Amino acid sequence: MNAIAGHLQTYGLIWVTLVGVLGALILWLMWQYRRRKAINEEIELASGLCTNSIEHEMVLRAIRLSTWRLDVDTGNIIYGPDYRESPLHHEGEILKNYHDINSFIMPEDADRVIGDLEALCQGRIDDIHHSYRTRENNERGYSWHSSMAIVAERHTDGTPSVIVGTSQCIDQQKNMEAELIDARNSALENDRLKSAFLASISHEVRTPLNAIVGFSEVLTQVDDPIERQRYMEIIRKNNHQLLSLFDEMVVMSKAEATGDRRQAEKKPFALVELIRSLAADSRCANTNEKIEVKCRCNDDSLMLVNDKSMLAEVLRHFLANALKFTREGEVVIGYRVLDDGNVRIFVSDTGIGISEEEQKHIFDRFYKIDTFVPGMGLGLSICRTNAFLMGGNVGVKSSPGVGSTFWIDMPK
Repeated sequence: MNAIAGHLQTYGLIWVTLVGVLGALILWLMWQYRRRKAINEEIELASGLCTNSIEHEMVLRAIRLSTWRLDVDTGNIIYGPDYRESPLHHEGEILKNYHDINSFIMPEDADRVIGDLEALCQGRIDDIHHSYRTRENNERGYSWHSSMAIVAERHTDGTPSVIVGTSQCIDQQKNMEAELIDARNSALENDRLKSAFLASISHEVRTPLNAIVGFSEVLTQVDDPIERQRYMEIIRKNNHQLLSLFDEMVVMSKAEATGDRRQAEKKPFALVELIRSLAADSRCANTNEKIEVKCRCNDDSLMLVNDKSMLAEVLRHFLANALKFTREGEVVIGYRVLDDGNVRIFVSDTGIGISEEEQKHIFDRFYKIDTFVPGMGLGLSICRTNAFLMGGNVGVKSSPGVGSTFWIDMPK
């Protein structure tokens, strides 16, 4: 019996030992399983963070942003990656005090930007979004940027401790805004000019047309040769005025239709010959005996290579206006060679003159100094267009009561 009891006791100890070992093995396996599971979760989390970081960087690159953090307690700005077209900062660069941003922001905008940051740091506002200009070495001397910032962390009392923000170059957006504003202003100006054109043409056409129709009817009832001749002269004068008016409208419509596609037909011609011919035509057209038309030319051999008909049209307008606004004295057409080698062809008169304010608009379409003088205000505008097409420019110098000098500068 004792032997059997000893064997049972031995088997019991072995069994307990086996159970203990098995339990320890199970606990070890469970620990290993949990440990491996935790490691896998950490690996997945790290992979996710890496993926998010890459995605975050790709987003920043795609929209060309720069990032920064502002430590409210120290006032330091720490810059992150800068993916703008022209980066202003390096990653990890530190600006010791955000008040020093006026070192690269234009003075006109710096105070406003600093004021917004101060309000955000003090907790008076929750976020900011502002535009400003930074100093740049370009044609304008600056570039437009836009920044957004929010409170990222707060102290236990709720006051901001960390502010994060982004900055982006918005030059392209600002250029588009400027183009839209210019287009809008141009549309408004065109609408105004259209209204002015309709109002002007209704008056300018009606006046000579009424004279032509009226005196033509009276002419059939007049027997006196002298009176008939006077009425015929009035009809002829108004007919010429009406034809000139439509000629101006035709030239303007061609300029509007073709735009920049119009080209000057440049061929060599003798300038003095053209000037003398135009002066002779003006003497024939001049009906005021108190005005003398003169020609002032030095070198008869001077040749220009340009569009002779366009230049003649400009000078005819100058001469016609000089005769129209001069009561007595002289009208002089001539030329001189400028220091830059260009040739200035001018028409001077001793007429009523033009004020400085009126000289600023004298070449605008439909602009008239005296609304009672016949004409639509297109002549000088056409002159400016022709001068541009020929590679030249026009100008005026005048004094009220003294006279005016209109000129066109032409390349040789």
